[in-house]
Amino acid sequence: MTGHSGVRREALDGDTVLAVGESMTSGSYGSIFAATRTRAWLTLVTAGHDEFRVLRQSRTGWTLTTGHTQRLPGELVGLPAELETLTVTRPEVDPPPAHPRPSTALGPGEVLALAELVRTGDSERIHMACEDLGLAGIPWWITQFAWGAEALLSMTMTIDDNPQFASVVHLLPSGWGCLHAGTDDDLAFRPMSTVEVQGRLGAFAARLVECAA
Repeated sequence: MTGHSGVRREALDGDTVLAVGESMTSGSYGSIFAATRTRAWLTLVTAGHDEFRVLRQSRTGWTLTTGHTQRLPGELVGLPAELETLTVTRPEVDPPPAHPRPSTALGPGEVLALAELVRTGDSERIHMACEDLGLAGIPWWITQFAWGAEALLSMTMTIDDNPQFASVVHLLPSGWGCLHAGTDDDLAFRPMSTVEVQGRLGAFAARLVECAA
């Protein structure tokens, strides 16, 4: 067992992982799933009145980290930078604007069709599709998403055994952002800075602590 600044880390064997994992997945807890093109891992998070527990998967096994509840955000906010390092992605300081902006809404089928055209590289069909949809050009995020995101980070919260909150952000070559659907299920992409993603993880941790109070 190792520890510093009141935070303790312990490598767990298989049997212990099962027992700890089972104890952490009842009642109120958080699940964080992180993935790149070549690697994926799960992190379970619980927070009591005075102590947090973070069970994290790695290439070599599982590690249980415990410490005072106030230190929980600090255990989570490093994930975005870790994914950037693993994917050798250097997000722009300011997220790129969602430009060109479509004059018409884009439904899921239209987004998928445009992404397929990007992959085929047929400039004539791309031009025709943009004209039909009233676009000045294919939105930058569709061009990047067409080849798959560099990384994904999802956060799910369960309160009293009921799913309450979920958030998914993607890391594209130019930086972070999140897909979201409008009232008519039209898709859009909101760019986010690394700091914003860290803030979302911090809010996630704060909500867990609040539910434990």
